[in-house]
Amino acid sequence: MRTIKRKLGDLGESLACRLLVKNGFKIIERNFLRQCGEIDIISSKKNIIYFVEVKTVTRKTNIIYKKRWGEHISEENVGFLKKSRLRKVVSLYLKENKINKDWKFMVISVYVEKLNNEKLRIKYNVLYDVL
Repeated sequence: MRTIKRKLGDLGESLACRLLVKNGFKIIERNFLRQCGEIDIISSKKNIIYFVEVKTVTRKTNIIYKKRWGEHISEENVGFLKKSRLRKVVSLYLKENKINKDWKFMVISVYVEKLNNEKLRIKYNVLYDVL
């Protein structure tokens, strides 16, 4: 059984994929998982591979970081240990797939807030090359 946190993460990843596709990216793979870590989304655009870490943020998360709703907190959510794991899994993906082309790392924060009428208010923040 998936936890509420996992369901929220899955929602954020799906919304991030929609955002990427809407902006001309092709989704290559989701949830590339190895012992050393996981890449949420692997996408491409204009012959560049993008490794995407998705962080789904709620109002509760914003309160913890003392930020206003939708205010940038992506980097705070990807700490030293996470960056270290991501470097390893990106290297492994490139090696396994014999890829020798340009790549970038991207963090997408998906801010989700449930409104009174059961609709969601969504905002995105995108950061590149934070590894």
